[in-house]
Amino acid sequence: TWLAAVEEHFLGEALTAVGRRSALEALSWALLRIFLRGEQMGLVHNRSMELPFRQQDLADAMGLSLVHTNKTLSKLRDRQLANWSDGQLTINDLAKLAVIAKVELESIPQRPLM
Repeated sequence: TWLAAVEEHFLGEALTAVGRRSALEALSWALLRIFLRGEQMGLVHNRSMELPFRQQDLADAMGLSLVHTNKTLSKLRDRQLANWSDGQLTINDLAKLAVIAKVELESIPQRPLM
């Protein structure tokens, strides 16, 4: 039941990310969640992890156009908060990214490794 509750919480957050957040907030949320999940799995080294998806995949998941996604990712890169290029995701400031994503890092549930 704990696993179901964690997954339900994640689904609720994902729907909110798509429906109520701006593109900047939604992409910040998505990159933050992916990065934190990578940390839990031991995939993050020196603030970076492999993220072998295309921007189009993230755009589709967030309900955004590819152009809007690209411009929004550029904003995060220009602010030196996050950079996703050549299959590598680097998060320079988790706390500031969480503020943009409108989440508290401490409140994000730990998902079990399955």
